[in-house]
Amino acid sequence: MNKKTKKLTDGLILILLAVALVFLVNPLDWWMPSQLEMLLVAAVASVFIFFSAIFWREKAVDERDEVHLFFAGRVAFFVGTAITTLGIIIQSLDHNLDPWLPSILIGMVFAKYAGRFYAELRK
Repeated sequence: MNKKTKKLTDGLILILLAVALVFLVNPLDWWMPSQLEMLLVAAVASVFIFFSAIFWREKAVDERDEVHLFFAGRVAFFVGTAITTLGIIIQSLDHNLDPWLPSILIGMVFAKYAGRFYAELRK
């Protein structure tokens, strides 16, 4: 699979995941929780597992490619923590904080720290 096809496939999988998540949230109340919702949960889980497998096996070809991978990871981590923190702030102001949001933030920060610690040990 050449680079162009791989990027297109990765992009399509990402779009599929985003669409499934939007339908799972049901922002316009188009349907009631039903078998369709359970099907969407299974679809989101399946696409996420497939998407994670693609990125987990990703290898850098040279130093420049490695820098690009590291930068993309840093941007993704920053955006994830920023959105989660914004959710915590908004829900805290409503006095209705869902415990999943702080759990996600703690998990992300811990995973970042543990990954860095593991990388330092492997040097």
